[in-house]
Amino acid sequence: MTRRLAVVVAVGAMLAALSPLVAAVPAAAAPAVRFRNSMLWETGTNDPWIGTVSVGDLNGDGRDDVAVAMNYRNDDVRIYYQDEHGLLDEPVIVQPGIARLFGAEDVTGDGRADVVMGYQHAIYIRAQAPDGSLLPTVTSTLPLWVSSAAVLQLDADPTAELLLLDGGSLWRADIGSDGVVTSPVAVGSFGAGFAGISVGDVDGDGDLDAASRSGSTIRILTQDGVGMFGSPEDIGFAVPAAGKLADVSSDGRADLLVALSGEQGAVALRKPDGGFETPMLLPRNAEALAATDVDNDGDADLVTAASSQVFVYLQHNGVLGPPGPLESHSTGQSGSALSFGDLNDDGTTDLISPSYYGELSVSYNETFNRFPVMPNQSMYAYGTLPSPLVLSVTDEDLDDVVLSTLVAPMVGSVAYDGATITYQANPGQSGIDRFTVLAEDGRGGFAMSEITVTLVAPGSIAGTVDDGYRTLAGVMVDVFGAGGLVASTMTAADGTFAVPNLAGGVYQVRHRSPSGIYDEGWDRVEVKTGVAANGSMTLVRRNWREPIVVTTTTDGGSGSLREAVGWAAATEGADTIELAPGATYALGCAEGGVLEATGGAVTIVGDGSILEQTCPGHGAVRHDGSDEDPLTLVGVTVTGGDALGDGGGVYAEGDLYLVDAAIVANAAAGYGGGVYGGYHVWMVNSTVASNTAGEAGGGL
Repeated sequence: MTRRLAVVVAVGAMLAALSPLVAAVPAAAAPAVRFRNSMLWETGTNDPWIGTVSVGDLNGDGRDDVAVAMNYRNDDVRIYYQDEHGLLDEPVIVQPGIARLFGAEDVTGDGRADVVMGYQHAIYIRAQAPDGSLLPTVTSTLPLWVSSAAVLQLDADPTAELLLLDGGSLWRADIGSDGVVTSPVAVGSFGAGFAGISVGDVDGDGDLDAASRSGSTIRILTQDGVGMFGSPEDIGFAVPAAGKLADVSSDGRADLLVALSGEQGAVALRKPDGGFETPMLLPRNAEALAATDVDNDGDADLVTAASSQVFVYLQHNGVLGPPGPLESHSTGQSGSALSFGDLNDDGTTDLISPSYYGELSVSYNETFNRFPVMPNQSMYAYGTLPSPLVLSVTDEDLDDVVLSTLVAPMVGSVAYDGATITYQANPGQSGIDRFTVLAEDGRGGFAMSEITVTLVAPGSIAGTVDDGYRTLAGVMVDVFGAGGLVASTMTAADGTFAVPNLAGGVYQVRHRSPSGIYDEGWDRVEVKTGVAANGSMTLVRRNWREPIVVTTTTDGGSGSLREAVGWAAATEGADTIELAPGATYALGCAEGGVLEATGGAVTIVGDGSILEQTCPGHGAVRHDGSDEDPLTLVGVTVTGGDALGDGGGVYAEGDLYLVDAAIVANAAAGYGGGVYGGYHVWMVNSTVASNTAGEAGGGL
């Protein structure tokens, strides 16, 4: 196989020699890799520096967790456990004090990942129990000063071994199933001044080999098949260099990934017959290099990091393609801590590294599933009024997104209805509340949004409803906001109403009849927070057509029959006046004698009610109407009229309708002792009797 590294540049000052630039073979069938903007997870410490990062299932739930070692003030080891949403929980300290992290993998041979740490003369192992918990630390003291270590398999038993570097000498120590490390034995030597260990099979024989560095030299020791390391092979550079072994050409032989002083990176491919090809300088800065399969094609891809920027070089059929940037990923001060794992349980490889400020930086792989997008939002809540907010959540794949509360509000509650959330504060709260909403697409993709709620004192609308003559009790008042009906209430006995707990804004206050008809007039009311706005209104009777209810038999005054006919006369259109069943309404001289109903069609409805004129020389009822504005008496008896002119009982200039009515015992000096009608008189199941007239028409 011809192996090529594409998109490289020759920089003679950096390398002693460079091979010619070879163009990449395009891989059209390969998907374009895409990572989500990096997400930062706090370490729970003021340490500005995470040293090393390792990934493994450290609680047996089948999901990758992340172990980190702090390398500044609080040099302890912490674990971020992944939860069921693909999020990382708050880190848990598993080894306090000074420790270096060597790995998060199975070293005791039980198939469960363990935590391997060390410092100076000691190796610390916390093995994972069958229930997923970590057993107490097993400390093994060694006769070595352990500067570097690698976890690997050197024999056929299920437990792992350690390669330890002490002063340039390479040692092997076996790990028992109980986590105890055996006394080390020497297996080779890099020589004085060498530091750091990387392992990989450089010669393709199935045995892992080792690499270390000293200044500008990287030295390879190959394993001889029986666990000894020798046959040193040096690769020299013009500047200090650090190397890592990884197969980025898919030929079964580990290649050399090199980080050069000055944030330069290079790759030296392993030749089939031994040795390395001339290193090729990468076109992008790289203080850290690593290899993993980010596009799920089975080939290890190259990942580099420098100056808070990450680049991915996809490999296809042994060829590394051009770099694609992950410009938003924050790699921090320790780019060498690049690590990989599936941190949202979706089957793809995510990128993990320290950030500049002590957080863990994770870029989630979106190559096969675009994550939902949901920005932070803010809202207002007024008192305990439920306050809705439509979340701005989108999903490029058009997946169905499920919303839930990740971090609950401190002084309120949240309910969900599709993309709309409704926040309701507890009573008596003020200031700011916050909560976090989680959006999940069901395929491992998620988004988080912090919602900031400003708690505001509510406003209110209060007022009185009247019709120009009196306040109205028991009438319906509806309040409308921009989104429709906000509240409904009924006026009290004194005609007052109040609608509390309103958000600031402009409202309409409208009267609604029992039949659902709204008065044509309405009040526009502006409500300010913490202030009661005046929503008083005077109704125009012709528009809402509700009966005028007579509440007293007293002749005159509030609630009387005379007041009712006065209201009817003052408005246009037809009016209905309701009398109490069986009640007698005496018409006296003090209030003018005759009951004058004028100004439009009037219907007086009773149920055995009696209108009795008690003032001598006065007819009982007078109506100035027409055929279009008639007087109608329903269930009413008119009696006692004594007109000096026409119409002792009823004087009607317009049409008169008598329904279940009686006109009895009335008198007139002129015409119509019972009824004087200017147009038509219509009678249905009614009686006109015992009336007298001086001229003619004793009854009609």
